[in-house]
Amino acid sequence: MPDSAGSGPRDPGVHTEHPASDEQLLTAVREGDSSAFAELYERHRGAVLAVARMHSRNDADAQDLVSEAFTRVLGLLREGRGPRQFLRAYLVTAVSRLAADRANDLTRTRPEAPQPNGPLDRVELFDDLVVKQVDSAVVAQAFASLPERWQEILWYLEVEGRRPRQVASVVGVQPNAVSALGKRAREGLRTAYMQEHVSAQALEDCYQFSSQLGAFARGALTPSRTAVVQDHLDGCRRCTAEYLQLQDLGLGLRGWMLPVLAGLPLWGGVGG
Repeated sequence: MPDSAGSGPRDPGVHTEHPASDEQLLTAVREGDSSAFAELYERHRGAVLAVARMHSRNDADAQDLVSEAFTRVLGLLREGRGPRQFLRAYLVTAVSRLAADRANDLTRTRPEAPQPNGPLDRVELFDDLVVKQVDSAVVAQAFASLPERWQEILWYLEVEGRRPRQVASVVGVQPNAVSALGKRAREGLRTAYMQEHVSAQALEDCYQFSSQLGAFARGALTPSRTAVVQDHLDGCRRCTAEYLQLQDLGLGLRGWMLPVLAGLPLWGGVGG
């Protein structure tokens, strides 16, 4: 699979005392370096295959999904598109979309069995799975709004449970920098998650202020900007109601982040 990339000299800057980061390797791939893509393939194939198996009936189907996901991402890279710093979440999303497309194709070609009862002839208990799916979609949007470097750090620390020292060798920064980035990224995700709950109407009517309600609720604004938003809240009932809703939100990171990264479309253009 990785041998399908073009050939070209590796940028000397890619070789460092630590393993090259995704960002360095992705740059090399865009410059035509097949060995850089081979390295990315070996680095991420295991995690992507694990997700593919969640979506597949057998290992052969999972392998096909992985191969197609890498092929499609390689095509994007050759066009100058796709991820710039972190590849794994991008590949996971590609696998999930491809699996969903295959499932939809199979459903369209398979005749449905007759239903003995109509939807009103039975009682279904409410399941919080729908709520979880809706919330996961919100988290997906919040995660996608983060800088790619933050996405990378959060994936390794929170999803894979790696230590900062282990992450440092992958991303090419010092362990203390990984810890600092992780702290900022977690807070950025919480803020973005809360901001996603602000209604479209509030954003349309009072965008200058409502677009900062997530950061205001998290205490992430500067003192001067906090005072400005607070003054607005004192006179705006709609934004005050939005802010009170944000205060009621709870947030647990690891519990909802993995399902989102493993199964929801976070970026556009991967599956096509």
